[in-house]
Amino acid sequence: MGLLSEGNPLSWTEIKLVLQQIRTYGLDQLVNVFNKYKDRQKDAFLWGDETELTLVRFDHKNKNVRLLLKSHQLLPILSELNKKIDDEAYRITWHPEACDFAIEGVPFQPYGFSSSYFNTVEANMRLRRKQVQRILFEQTDCEYILNISAFPRYGQGQYTYPPIEYGLSYSVEKSLCYSDSLMSPYHPRMKSLLININERRQSKVSINIPIFKDSCTPSPFRDELFKDDPDIKDDHIHLDSSIADWGCCCLQVTFQGESCKETIHLYDQLLPLCPIMLCLSAACPIWRGYLSDIDCRWNVLSEATDDRTAEEKKQKNFLSRYGSAPLYLADKNKYLNNIDYPVDQYVITKLIDQGMPETLSRHFRHLFIRDPLVIMKELLHLNDDTTSYHFENLNSQVWNSLRLKPPPLNDKSIGWRVEFRPMDVHK
Repeated sequence: MGLLSEGNPLSWTEIKLVLQQIRTYGLDQLVNVFNKYKDRQKDAFLWGDETELTLVRFDHKNKNVRLLLKSHQLLPILSELNKKIDDEAYRITWHPEACDFAIEGVPFQPYGFSSSYFNTVEANMRLRRKQVQRILFEQTDCEYILNISAFPRYGQGQYTYPPIEYGLSYSVEKSLCYSDSLMSPYHPRMKSLLININERRQSKVSINIPIFKDSCTPSPFRDELFKDDPDIKDDHIHLDSSIADWGCCCLQVTFQGESCKETIHLYDQLLPLCPIMLCLSAACPIWRGYLSDIDCRWNVLSEATDDRTAEEKKQKNFLSRYGSAPLYLADKNKYLNNIDYPVDQYVITKLIDQGMPETLSRHFRHLFIRDPLVIMKELLHLNDDTTSYHFENLNSQVWNSLRLKPPPLNDKSIGWRVEFRPMDVHK
């Protein structure tokens, strides 16, 4: 879910008081990054995948499966395990995910430009599951790590192990079936993100997914759990929490280009592949135990992370911060950008004055029309020539299908990158 930073998060009321200051810090840091790295050349072409996996527990006696809330126990064990592995090819880096039943594994070292690396990807993915499964089997034979995107009964009945309490008093979002206890304790900004999304949009998250209708489906279908909710629609499955979709797992791939120019070229080449790969990897036809009339998570996640107010939703082309990448980045492709998005003209002018190409400056201005949703109090005034925290925080809170990632100011080993984000799950 983006940049992870430790500290005390500001409330939405506190963030609103310093919005312009944060944008100024972020823009200054972007200018510093661009001026420092715009002519950087000859970085190695590197790439790697980020695979999110789901933990489950089988109850063979009662013939049911539940989500296993155990990643907080596994992460320290996995960290120590991999520290003891000398051969870096067999080491995995593990990260927490938003929910405590999910875990993310990435190769310890990125893959290189040679085609021979293609032969190692599948083996590395198997190794990740094997590491976790071995630890699970040391404790019991009924717990597994699976490569699934959306757990079919997530949000329906008692769907976790150990069982947790549900209801309005157990959720900062006032959700009926998604409790705060689902969140990973290792993800420091999650609860603040939930609260600030709801406070900024001035309403509770409300997601309606069309039900798949067959001969046995009632007409109209009514989601009885939410029968008193005014936002519910007939013939739709209802979700009332951002956690409802943040619990989905996916596959993302990050590529490092040789230079800024090559990375932008790669971004533009990948842009038309986003919807294609989304379709090919679609793996989310079931929500809260109901078969839906959709097959992937993307639009659901877009609504789950939508912080727009009712007035902003009426504005043409002011879309959710989680959505499809809207623009090509190279000047030679700007004729393909036939969508008119809201702009901050001051941002564009300043970036162009610093020598940034016009089309690329219009991409970055798209970030600065968004409000930051999470800011750590200890990092609020972090603005000097050694950090790009505020820019990276803004960049990481716009979850498009493609993300351009400039090098961080404080790490010379990392170059210009593209993050390819749309896929539900690998096949």
